[in-house]
Amino acid sequence: EAQWKEALEALKTAMITYNQTSKTGSPKHEHALEATASEVVDKMRRLGDMHTDPAVKKEWGERAEQFEKAGKGERGIMSNDVVKGLAILLATPFALVGAVLFAAGTIVYGAGSVVRGLGNVL
Repeated sequence: EAQWKEALEALKTAMITYNQTSKTGSPKHEHALEATASEVVDKMRRLGDMHTDPAVKKEWGERAEQFEKAGKGERGIMSNDVVKGLAILLATPFALVGAVLFAAGTIVYGAGSVVRGLGNVL
């Protein structure tokens, strides 16, 4: 799980770097842009290889292949979508923990209200 998160973070960082590099638009940055694109593809493949679910492996392999074959404009669109998806994947555990803590707090508050009500009756 920790390695998966690290791989997600690494891919997110590579995607952000790709987006920033692509915004320069300078011809002298083309080599850096291709190197960054290659890094993104490698990280996508690594992410797929790490997962135990064959469907997820296949999906990340296909995404890597699409990104590799895509043109500069398509890559920009793809990278924005992937970064959004990665942000959701990385935030999900925190949202779940928050929901559990909120539910637990609500239960404790409800129990406290019952006890307080009983105390008022007595």
